[in-house]
Amino acid sequence: MLLYNYIVLDGDGREIRGDIEVPDERSAVAILRRQGYFVVELKKLGRENDSDNSNNPSGDEALDILGQVRRGLGNLRPIRDRDRIQFLQQAALMLRSGLTLLQCLEEATRITSKPRFEAALRRMGRSIQSGMSFSQAIAKEEGVFPPIVMKLIESAEASGEMDTVLDQLALHLDKKMQVRTNLLTSLIYPAIVLLASIGVSAFLVIKIIPRFSKFFDSRQTKLPWSTQLLLDISGFVNSYGLPLLIGLILSIAGLLLFYATPMGRQLMDRGFLMIPVIGKLLKAGAMAHIGRTLSILLRSGVTLLESLQITKGIVGNRAIACCMESAADQILGGRDLAGGLRNPVIPPLVPQIVAVGERTGDLVHVLEELGNFYDRQLQIMTKRMSILVEPVLILVIGGIVGFVYFAFFQALFQLATAGR
Repeated sequence: MLLYNYIVLDGDGREIRGDIEVPDERSAVAILRRQGYFVVELKKLGRENDSDNSNNPSGDEALDILGQVRRGLGNLRPIRDRDRIQFLQQAALMLRSGLTLLQCLEEATRITSKPRFEAALRRMGRSIQSGMSFSQAIAKEEGVFPPIVMKLIESAEASGEMDTVLDQLALHLDKKMQVRTNLLTSLIYPAIVLLASIGVSAFLVIKIIPRFSKFFDSRQTKLPWSTQLLLDISGFVNSYGLPLLIGLILSIAGLLLFYATPMGRQLMDRGFLMIPVIGKLLKAGAMAHIGRTLSILLRSGVTLLESLQITKGIVGNRAIACCMESAADQILGGRDLAGGLRNPVIPPLVPQIVAVGERTGDLVHVLEELGNFYDRQLQIMTKRMSILVEPVLILVIGGIVGFVYFAFFQALFQLATAGR
C-alpha cells in the first residue's frame, strides 16, 4: 500500500488536507471523488512499511524507478496540435454535460498521454483556483496553446459561450492540421523518389563506372563522347567528392544559422515564396490560414488590430507575417484593410475580395469564404503536384539509368567493331 497526502475542496469550496493509504494514485482519486471532494493536489509520501524495508529494495521499488524513467522520457515528447484539439473537444463536451471548468481540467489530466501536457493542465487548474480566469491561466502557460486560443477564450468568458468557442477552436486547429498534413503527405513520395534517384546516381558514379573505366583504359581506345562524359564525371566525383560533401554540409549549416536570425528568416521566407511551384503552395496555405483566423477572431468580438497582431504571430512565413504587421500599422494611420494588404507577397485576389467585404459590411463572412477558397486551391495544387511530380521523377531516374546503359553499350559496340 502507498501513502498519499491530499489537498481537496468540499462542496462549499473549503480546503481539506489529509493522508490516505491506497494501492495507487488512481484509487486515491476515485475514493476522494466518491466522497464528494474535488482533488486539488495529491503527493505520494511513501509506503506503509518503508522503515522496515529501507534496506531491502522490493520489486515494486524497481517498477517505481522504471516508471520515473518513463515519465522523464515522456516529458521530452512535445505537445502537438492533435493533443490540443482533443482537449478542446473534450472540454466542450464536458462543459455541455454540466461539469465545471475545474472538473474538465481534472478529467483531461487523466485522459492525456503526454506528461508535459498533463503538468500544464494541472498548473492551469491551480491557477484558476487561485483566482485567475481561464484565459489568464492559458496565457501563463506559454507555448502550450497558440495566442488565438487565449484570445477567443477571453471573449467567450465575456459572452458565456465557452463550449461553443471551444468547439470552434477545435475545428479551426483541426483544419490547420489537415492542411499541413495534406501538404506533407503530398511531398513524401516525391521526396522518397528523389532520394532514390540521388542514391542510384551516386552508386553508379562511385562504384560501377570506375570498374568500367579500368577496363576501357586497358584497351587504349578512343571512347564515344557519352562514355567519356560518364568517366569524367565519375573521376571528378571520386577525386573531389569528400571536399564537395564537406562544403555542402557547411553551406547547409550556414544557411540554417542565417535562417535563425530575424533578417535571414525574412529574406529566405520571401525567397521561398518566389519558387515556382512551392511558392504558390506556401501562399495558398498561408492565405487559407489567415482568412479563417481573421474570420473567427472578428466573429468573436476581437478588434481588427488585435486580430492582425494575433495572425501575425501564428503565420509561419515571416515575410507574410511582416505584411500583417504592416497592414495593422497602416490601419492605425487611417487606411482600410484592403489597402494595407496590397503587397507583392500577398496574392492580388486577397485585397480585392477584402475590399468587397469592407464595402458591403460583411467582412467576417468574406474572410471565411476567402479562407475556404484558398483551402480548396491548396488541395487542388497538392493533388496536381503529386500527380505530375511522380512521372517526372520516374523519367529522371529512368533517363539517368538509360543514359548509363546507352553510354556503355555504345563503348562496348565500338570496341567490338574496332578491328573490323
